[in-house]
Amino acid sequence: MTPIYGRDAELTGWYDGMNIFSLDLDWLAFHNDGNLFSAHNLKWLGPVDDGLFLDREGKPVAWIEDCTPSTSTKPIKPPPPSPPAKPFKPLQPIDPTKPLKALIIQDGWSTLTWQQWLKA
Repeated sequence: MTPIYGRDAELTGWYDGMNIFSLDLDWLAFHNDGNLFSAHNLKWLGPVDDGLFLDREGKPVAWIEDCTPSTSTKPIKPPPPSPPAKPFKPLQPIDPTKPLKALIIQDGWSTLTWQQWLKA
């Protein structure tokens, strides 16, 4: 499990390469063809780009360690995916060490917080 960090380098969730889990390991979202969708209502959250979770405007909301935060052009909304099978609840990962604060991005971070993005 890979830790997910918000704009202030706070631990916000976990990513297994296909699914996003809360800190309590509740299933929140899933990855499908370069995009992230809510696990609860299949709503499109935005694209995922090389470890960067972007909002629907192409601005970063969260990131995984060892990626370089940047912005993108406004993405095109994809068609809704087929609902995936709910993944098994993973084992509780070991608390990661907090990374250095993320770099300042040319066009700025998303105005959405992690929780707002998940409910957007």
